[in-house]
Amino acid sequence: TLLRSLMDAWPGDRPCQAFLDRRAQTALRVPAGWSVEWCEPTLVGRLRAEWQLRRSAHSASIVLCFHNLPPLLPIAGRKLCLIQNRNVLEPSGCAGMPMRVRLRTWLEHVLVRGLSGRIDRYFVQTPSMARAAASLRRRPDADIVVAPFAPSLEVSEIPPAKDAPRWDFICVADGQTHKNHGRLIQAWQLLAETGLFPTLALTLGPRDQALASELLGLATGLGITNLGELPHSELLALYRDTRALIFPSTVESFGLPLIEAAALGLPIIASELDFVRDVCVPAECFDPLSPTSIARAVQRFLQQPEQPGIIEDAAQFVERILEERSGH
Repeated sequence: TLLRSLMDAWPGDRPCQAFLDRRAQTALRVPAGWSVEWCEPTLVGRLRAEWQLRRSAHSASIVLCFHNLPPLLPIAGRKLCLIQNRNVLEPSGCAGMPMRVRLRTWLEHVLVRGLSGRIDRYFVQTPSMARAAASLRRRPDADIVVAPFAPSLEVSEIPPAKDAPRWDFICVADGQTHKNHGRLIQAWQLLAETGLFPTLALTLGPRDQALASELLGLATGLGITNLGELPHSELLALYRDTRALIFPSTVESFGLPLIEAAALGLPIIASELDFVRDVCVPAECFDPLSPTSIARAVQRFLQQPEQPGIIEDAAQFVERILEERSGH
């Protein structure tokens, strides 16, 4: 989504040579004046692209690494890098992910750290990402710039909000572990125990069908539906058919659904973490590690907050202890 918006905004009088993942070929519109090499998503394809980049770059080039990693080979020109994945800075966020993903992220983390001296300027999207990336500044002349950008939303083209939204909440996220679907489902189970059954829409796509089946198996009768992976235009329309976005993620570099929901005026219920308040002002917050906290935030939003427990005095507690003697 971000790459598409960058390509759409590119000035027509500025030529560009791009090395792009072939899997995105049908999803991207190549601007006039661009020369594109579509790279195979393999190790050999990646190394071939790095070699072609080395041969193409010269002293007057501006090289933008849009995929978190510095160039693998020394190249000429001014090198810029946009870091979009917080896990390459802090791999601890990968706990619970498949071993293949953890190994790949660990390797990317090593490359980001080991090759950071090749980058002249880093771009990140939030102040919290800038703090996480501070240790990458190996050279005194290198800097880190907070430069968030997001696609422009044509609000007039999105259907207006409905008087009776179909969904109470929507969680826009794939199935990565840090998106925290498991605790979200547990929160809905707790809500059901109190007699609340708010509807919830998920957007788990084909890659996450195993997770979707597992979650929906636990969520029988809880009003939870998986809508699958949606085209961006349908997702924006879905925001208009929902009362609030719920976003239980434990770590993000940006959080594009938060940006989109805020732009459309949709209330947000989200984790009480820095990355959330970097980009929006949530209506309610919660501890993302606590299903109870998530459930209570939902209750507050629905204006049905949980009543606190009654606090007894010491004399009442002593009376309870003495009652034990009589077996009561």
